Amino acid sequence: MGKRDNRAKLHTATHLVAFAIGLMIAADTLAGPPPQMESRALVNLRGTVSERREWGPPGWGETPARDTHVLIYVLRLSTPATRQQLLADAAPPVTDEIYTEVQLVCDDRSAAGCSRAVRAMRGREVVVLGHADTAVYPKNRLPIVVTVQSVSDPKNP
Repeated sequence: MGKRDNRAKLHTATHLVAFAIGLMIAADTLAGPPPQMESRALVNLRGTVSERREWGPPGWGETPARDTHVLIYVLRLSTPATRQQLLADAAPPVTDEIYTEVQLVCDDRSAAGCSRAVRAMRGREVVVLGHADTAVYPKNRLPIVVTVQSVSDPKNP
């Protein structure tokens, strides 16, 4: 009876170790490298800044009872543009979809005071200089995201 119990314990321990190793491999595979933005094109866009409330974490709209809201800044383009034009992409177009707005995001570490400047321009026509990318993160609520380098009044650049 003792040998059978030891074999059962060894068998269970072996399965637990294999399961733990499998979980570690799966977690590493699922985590993987962070998604890469498609382009780092520097674009100059003109439009009107607005803000919009969107679903936020934890489920980004999948679980409305628990989800928070986030405020995003949107640039409604003065002239609609294709994805290829916005990303300054020389490759053949993947789609001929026309965009009328892009999401504005600020990295205040590289563009000091960006958030404050964008917020101050709400409802006004502006010129935005920034890096255009395809959305890859849950916080990217529109298909095209522009990381703002500067925002200015077109009458007073």
